[in-house]
Amino acid sequence: MHYQTNYTAKFWLQRFGTPRCARNYHYYAYEYLDDLSFLPSALRVFNGWRHAPKLLKEVSIELRKLGWQGTGTFQMLWLPPFVGAGEKDNFGCYILHVEQRNDGISWLASPVTLPFHRLFQPDSAVYPPPDPTDPKMKLRRMGGVRWLSDQ
Repeated sequence: MHYQTNYTAKFWLQRFGTPRCARNYHYYAYEYLDDLSFLPSALRVFNGWRHAPKLLKEVSIELRKLGWQGTGTFQMLWLPPFVGAGEKDNFGCYILHVEQRNDGISWLASPVTLPFHRLFQPDSAVYPPPDPTDPKMKLRRMGGVRWLSDQ
């Protein structure tokens, strides 16, 4: 699996700021991110960025305040721009993730607010599939694109 490894210190500074910025990040706990195979090691992705170890330490301090037990390895999660998180720069955004070893809870540290309502819903929340007979579903079509919910 290939990961981008040629980002510069300037790039990471623009995305994450200095380690002190971790105090202003948005933190989330989520049960459970099931497939972590696509999340590379954060240190590997940072590829020698001099602020990375201190940034991860600062994020660790903030997560511990929220209940993280300090276990797990930091990984990098990239969200594409179409999910609506991050700046409107058509690049997307990066988030730090760590899975707590003893119970599998995922902890997320994001420089930007994440707009996903399911982060704030109980595990028992039910999300039924869209009803194709609902007349509002026709409004979801855009140009030649058919949404899966239109079928």
